[in-house]
This record gives sequence, structure tokens and C-alpha cells, in this order.
Amino acid sequence: MLALSSDESEETNDMIAGLPLTAWLLLGAAIGLGLGVELLFFFAHRRSASGEE
Repeated sequence: MLALSSDESEETNDMIAGLPLTAWLLLGAAIGLGLGVELLFFFAHRRSASGEE
């Protein structure tokens, strides 16, 4: 693995931390939507699987 110099490490951190608020909101919305859909399918499958027995 390549070792990053301190300048490159700081640039990477600035690039991530320096994202605009809109980007953070979109990221949060995407994660929330994905998690919500995943939980919806999980509970729907669990309910149908327990009803078959």
C-alpha cells in the first residue's frame, strides 16, 4: 500500500470534509432511502415467511 505524504492526506480530508451542504444532504437522503427500502423488504419477507409455517 502506498504511503501518503502529509500534504496528500490533508488534501483527501479537505476534499471529503469540504463538500457542500447539498452534497451531504443528498448523501444522507440516499443512505436513508436505501436503508428504508432494505428494511421494508426485510420485514415484508419476514412476515410472509412466518405466515407460511
